[in-house]
Amino acid sequence: MKRMYVLANNQKKYSKPFVQAAHALSQFALEHPKQFQEWNNTTLVFLICDNIEKEMTRLLRKGALCAPFHEPDYNDRLTAICIYTNKKFMNRYKLM
Repeated sequence: MKRMYVLANNQKKYSKPFVQAAHALSQFALEHPKQFQEWNNTTLVFLICDNIEKEMTRLLRKGALCAPFHEPDYNDRLTAICIYTNKKFMNRYKLM
């Protein structure tokens, strides 16, 4: 079963991770409407990491379907990523 994961940056200089995570989930809905409908608001897991740029590169190498969110208030820095997958590689991250 596929789950929706939202991975946010743990850096304190950005706004609360849940705010950034919500933006990433919305971005995923815009970029991948078919998969968003397939997900159908089932399992949603909020995760956190210390280096979001590094993790984005890692996720793309793994072939994950994802949507990054770049926060305009922080010079368009990557602050969160929404990932739709059934892969076990998401269990390396901490819960928010």
